[in-house]
Amino acid sequence: MTTSEDIEAQQNILATYRRTLALYLVQQAAQGGLAYVVPAVANGIVDARAEIQRSKETLRAWGVAVEDHPDDGSAADAAPAATAARVGAGLQALSDLLHMPGARSAVAVYQASFQVACRQIEALGVYKKLHDLFQQLDDRYTIVVRFSKSLPANQAAWEDVERDEPELYVAADLLLAQAAGPALAGESALWAQKLGRAQRELRAALEVCAADRLKDALALLKDVIDRQLSRTNTRLVAAADALDLATLVGALRTVCDQLARIARDPGAAGRLDDFRRGVDALAELDRRLTTAVGLHTAFQEIDDELRLIEGLLEQEPGGLAETWQDLAPLRRAICESNPAEWAAKLTRLAADLEVALAAADVLRLRRSFGRYRSQAVQSFNQVDHDLMSLCAELQQVGAPLDQVLRVLE
Repeated sequence: MTTSEDIEAQQNILATYRRTLALYLVQQAAQGGLAYVVPAVANGIVDARAEIQRSKETLRAWGVAVEDHPDDGSAADAAPAATAARVGAGLQALSDLLHMPGARSAVAVYQASFQVACRQIEALGVYKKLHDLFQQLDDRYTIVVRFSKSLPANQAAWEDVERDEPELYVAADLLLAQAAGPALAGESALWAQKLGRAQRELRAALEVCAADRLKDALALLKDVIDRQLSRTNTRLVAAADALDLATLVGALRTVCDQLARIARDPGAAGRLDDFRRGVDALAELDRRLTTAVGLHTAFQEIDDELRLIEGLLEQEPGGLAETWQDLAPLRRAICESNPAEWAAKLTRLAADLEVALAAADVLRLRRSFGRYRSQAVQSFNQVDHDLMSLCAELQQVGAPLDQVLRVLE
């Protein structure tokens, strides 16, 4: 018989492989896409997707609802990948068109806009990578903590901790290397120092099998992860919000019109069409980014309000109705006309909670709120995942845009 622990363990496995896949996709983008990816990354993507499908099939066989994420399988992520590919092909076409007589002078006036966009995409990539590395460290930390809980009573657990500690150590090393880079200069010194100390204390505790020292080291590590994962997420969302793709799209459309007027070579027509399709694809990415950032911001506000409601439930349940109604505009903004399954679930659970409020049944109210809060957390996680995936797509725009700038120099 399947237990709740079995389900939770399988859900954790699914989440871990999805994060692993996200890291591999970032590496694939950094290496220039599918055509240039090294075998280790390509195989890692295939293996991670196979494990994701296996976990989803297991959970669904147990009667657990599992949503499909865009990156879970090759068919599921074909459309987003094609969008980023069209942008890249369009910018490559622009690089080719710059060799036409008079093309560079027509485009040079927009060089500053291209440079700004490149810097913004680069900043987005820095925080996306940092976010993924902290998630990876958190995954390794969770595994080590699970085995350490039976210490010191179960001395055999030291073998399990020692087996998984090297991967945690490697994850910490990757973060420290990222912190040492110029992109994070001035904002990573404190957490990098704490992470390095936690790493050293963890290794020292293992050397002498000291359970108390291990517990302290893991507590310090968790403090770093919790603080910095949240702050990195905030900075990533801010970087995505600051990415002014609309200005870049406008500049590229103007460039396309100007190049069409000066084109004399009949062969340029095909490259102009590729360029136009690339600009249209970039406009689609801009639309999706605006929607994703707005949804993420709204969910962050909802999460803040739900934390306040949790406090009221413990202290003064009677004052909940007014606070709950403050959420109404935010609830409508994220759920109305949203086709996602999580939006429909939130709407149904909100209606159940309102019935409980009307009945003034405290026990039923707490139960209904707990269900709504749980679904809101899951929905926020989905929205966060979607934004992270979109950020990974946007990183693929940086390299071809930088190539255009190099041609202009």
